[in-house]
Amino acid sequence: MVTENNPPFNFAEGTEIKGTATDAVRAMLAKAGVQGTFTVMKWDEAYGKAQTAKITCIISTARLENRERLFKRFGPIGTNV
Repeated sequence: MVTENNPPFNFAEGTEIKGTATDAVRAMLAKAGVQGTFTVMKWDEAYGKAQTAKITCIISTARLENRERLFKRFGPIGTNV
């Protein structure tokens, strides 16, 4: 799982990755019995990695028309107003 610092959805606090989106994804992984690691990086790096690296998920991203064919979605897990 790759993401950016975007509180309250996802953010690094020391060595821990926290936030409401992070919590929702961790719960989904636990329910599915799947292991996952989380990394916070710059948005453009996370976005690029999610498109090019196998078995990579980006959390969380706005649902925009130009991204519809790029990603499969879980959610919504929040709103950004």
